[in-house]
Amino acid sequence: MNSGKIIKEEVEYNKLIEFKDEFHLMDIANSPDDFERLIIERINNPEVSQKCIQEHYELFEKYVSSINGDAQDKYVNVINQVIKERQCV
Repeated sequence: MNSGKIIKEEVEYNKLIEFKDEFHLMDIANSPDDFERLIIERINNPEVSQKCIQEHYELFEKYVSSINGDAQDKYVNVINQVIKERQCV
């Protein structure tokens, strides 16, 4: 098989994978057995470092919502701003 084609296909596939740069923050299973092992491991050792928790918060705020609980207010403000801009057009 053409190695250039394989590399191009890998690059295209890698574009579809989300959060590659954040994999170090997640427990990722590669098989059903690995999934079971990870569950047992986390039950036996639930400790998560403060650094990891902080990075989880940052990731959550980047992609989901504010940790401060003010997401609804922010969304309402954005919606109101868009409405105002549309009325001026």
